Amino acid sequence: EVREELEKLKEELDADGETPGAEEDENKSKVNSTVVQEVKQYVDKHFSKKLSLNILGKLFYVNPVYLGQVFKNRYNLYFSEYVLQVRMSCAKNLLETTALRISDIARSVGYQDYDYFSISFEKFTGMKPLAYRNCTRGGGETES
Repeated sequence: EVREELEKLKEELDADGETPGAEEDENKSKVNSTVVQEVKQYVDKHFSKKLSLNILGKLFYVNPVYLGQVFKNRYNLYFSEYVLQVRMSCAKNLLETTALRISDIARSVGYQDYDYFSISFEKFTGMKPLAYRNCTRGGGETES
């Protein structure tokens, strides 16, 4: 009798084309996608603040390790890589379009340590910040 009931249940499920929990997985996926999108938007607006998966996990009530995994799956980038891209993009723009001191630009994009900013910028662009500014603006400035 149990076997017959199981076979009937299997036939019903096969007829529906769904497996148990599929709807729940789909809803969970939508929620995860929404949270990760909100995290990305938060980073876009608050990139100058201290950002980490732990901080954002608490802010968005999500396990930070899980958040990192979902972020990587959704955007094909690690969270830290995305933060770096956002910060460096803004730094490049400021170097190209303003006369702000490089140390002020570093602070405005989330770096308190000028040397660390300079090293990160050079790794990201292949040029030191001042060289990038001079190259993109054609200037001969000697600021550090």
